Amino acid sequence: MILLKLPHEDFTVSYIVRYAKRPPLAEWRILDYGKKSDSSKYTVTFSYKEREHSEVKWTVPVKKFINLLIQHIPSKHFRTVRYYGALATRTKPLLKRVLNRLFRRMKEMVKFDHWRERITAFTGKDPLRCPICQRKMTLVEVAYFSRRLGSLDFYHPP
Repeated sequence: MILLKLPHEDFTVSYIVRYAKRPPLAEWRILDYGKKSDSSKYTVTFSYKEREHSEVKWTVPVKKFINLLIQHIPSKHFRTVRYYGALATRTKPLLKRVLNRLFRRMKEMVKFDHWRERITAFTGKDPLRCPICQRKMTLVEVAYFSRRLGSLDFYHPP
């Protein structure tokens, strides 16, 4: 089993939810709008933050600024996750609890290498111990229902 290493689970969930709810650029980040004295083009100056850097100021022509914003507008009839579903504000705490429990369970599952250890940890009973005499048993075959065959099939371990 491959377990994806994530930063702290609380941080990951809140990070994803935060950017699913907010617009691409807040209005207060637009610093200046107007015509440059040396040209006839209108420009927009705005600021934004990058992860590794501090605040960045950028001056672009109005058409380019509009194109940068338009790419974040969803197409007609596109359903966003903004107000409903798993990332809705009212379900976020529940989702966080469920994901934290799931991550903890996945970390526990990674510890076990063999099916026998997993079943023993889950049920508290060793599947290869006789329930009557408590002696160790040997797995000879596993019987299971095969949908492909439509009947019982058998697996014989090596």
